[in-house]
Amino acid sequence: MTVNVVGVVEIQDADTFGKYVTVAGDAVEKHGGRIVGRAMPSDGSLEDTGAASKALFVLLEFPAEDNAQAWMSDPELKSVHEMRRGGAKTTLRLIKTM
Repeated sequence: MTVNVVGVVEIQDADTFGKYVTVAGDAVEKHGGRIVGRAMPSDGSLEDTGAASKALFVLLEFPAEDNAQAWMSDPELKSVHEMRRGGAKTTLRLIKTM
């Protein structure tokens, strides 16, 4: 069953996060995933009551939860995940279709 990962990203270090962006897609694709889309804080909102007004949102899709878990735990991607964490505070949530 396809699963999505929603990322809420608060950039702390633009240079480090910018470097992460250049390798993020390949890291996701390594485990069968894809970046579906992203929304910058300046993009339109349907509603904004302040919960994450300054956040970047990212939507990823993986063929199965196992693929998403493998992406996060892959030892070869440790430096990629550390780069993301070094450049931003993040929350990554699995979204399962109901």
